[in-house]
Amino acid sequence: MAAELECAGEESRHDTASNTAKNEKPKVEKIPQGGQLPAQRSLSVSEDMVPQSEAEVNQKVMEVCQELEATEETLKRHQAFLVWMDKLLKQQHGRNARLEAFGSTVCGFTTRNSDLDLTFH
Repeated sequence: MAAELECAGEESRHDTASNTAKNEKPKVEKIPQGGQLPAQRSLSVSEDMVPQSEAEVNQKVMEVCQELEATEETLKRHQAFLVWMDKLLKQQHGRNARLEAFGSTVCGFTTRNSDLDLTFH
């Protein structure tokens, strides 16, 4: 979940950084009094969209997980990049140089759109 939140905030982090560079305050959209979001941001949920049982909730969660699950191709691409980068770093910094993955890749939470967290020793 942390990876998803990080990705979701990516755009706003860049906006904040560019605004800070210009000595401008980050733009924050305020929720009007009464707590109602503007019409373009509202979410309508019909009764047929609300799960009626625990089994229905479990089924929906499984569907979402399957949609987000990293493909074999994604995992192979990550591994190939790690091998290539490790060789490059050893050439440049000696055979004791190490490249290690951490985060969602190591924990097994890689999704189709996950980044690749690396550290160099």
